[in-house]
Amino acid sequence: MVDLAKDEGKSKSELFRDMVRVYQEYIEEQRWAKIYKWGAETARRLGIKSEEDLDKFLNEA
Repeated sequence: MVDLAKDEGKSKSELFRDMVRVYQEYIEEQRWAKIYKWGAETARRLGIKSEEDLDKFLNEA
C-alpha cells in the first residue's frame, strides 16, 4: 500500500479514504442495479411496457 500511495502522490490515509469512497460508490451502483432489475421484472410480470401502461395500472389500484 505504501508503494501505491507513493505512485499516486498521496498519503496512506488519503489513499485509504479514496479506496473506501470507490468501494461505497460500487456498492451503491450494485444496489441500484438490483432495484432496477426488480422493477423491470415486476413490470414484465404485470405487463407494463410503457409509462401509459404504468399510469393505467396505478389508476386502477
